[in-house]
Amino acid sequence: TMICKGVTSPIILTTPAYSYLWSHGWTIGTNIIKGPGTYWVRITNACGTFTDTLQVDSLNPPVASLANDTIICKNGVLILDATYPLSTYNWSPSTNHGPTYQVKDPGQYSVTVTNPCGSDSDSIFISPLKAPDIHLGLDTAICPGDSILLSVSADGASYVWHNGKVDSSTFTKNYGNYWVKATNLCGSDSAGINISQLQPAQLNLAYSDTFLCDENTLAVDVTQQKGVYYWGDGIRTPQRTISDEGIYRVTVSHACARDSGKISVETYLTPHLSLPND
Repeated sequence: TMICKGVTSPIILTTPAYSYLWSHGWTIGTNIIKGPGTYWVRITNACGTFTDTLQVDSLNPPVASLANDTIICKNGVLILDATYPLSTYNWSPSTNHGPTYQVKDPGQYSVTVTNPCGSDSDSIFISPLKAPDIHLGLDTAICPGDSILLSVSADGASYVWHNGKVDSSTFTKNYGNYWVKATNLCGSDSAGINISQLQPAQLNLAYSDTFLCDENTLAVDVTQQKGVYYWGDGIRTPQRTISDEGIYRVTVSHACARDSGKISVETYLTPHLSLPND
């Protein structure tokens, strides 16, 4: 049989007898069980002697333990286990009455565990966690001597960069290829980027002075890496088409330098000659 810890249990014998002898020396018909152990009693009367043995085990009040709050990955499954000897279980939010509970969704879960010696409850909060999805952006360029911050972020992740660093971000002023890997309990992801030198803005206007015949046009392209463009007549794009005569001034700038230039355009009509008949 079982006895709860700290509880006494009387055993009362009602068999008519001349004498009783318990394993611990008592000689009355009643015994008090105070803890686990093996108990025996010998009963003697005019018809003979009979001996019986009782094995008593200790049973503690239940302890409900669902561990610390944790996470669950997309499409993941967690098994919550509240197993305790000789107990019944009441889970929430569920009608499950088994010792374990299968969790597929984030949220708050609780259980009450009950046995003959008492009951106990515990709860756990399960948060969602996504696998890392990181990006360092498009390949880029920086000015000589400048530095750039490379940074990624993923919940619950650890990081390893190409140079062995383990922070979520790193500064660099060197050119080359860089990569980082982020890992958490739900997976991992990697990202890379190339950093090159941003060349000084330098206009190379092939036709600084030119002319157009009749209705011809001139296509001009002053594209520079990471350039910002200012034409004298308000246009802000690197490409344009010129059809009228005039002086077209342009300035291109970026983080490292700026340069300016101009194109002078004149227009002419193709001459036509009409001679009289003979």
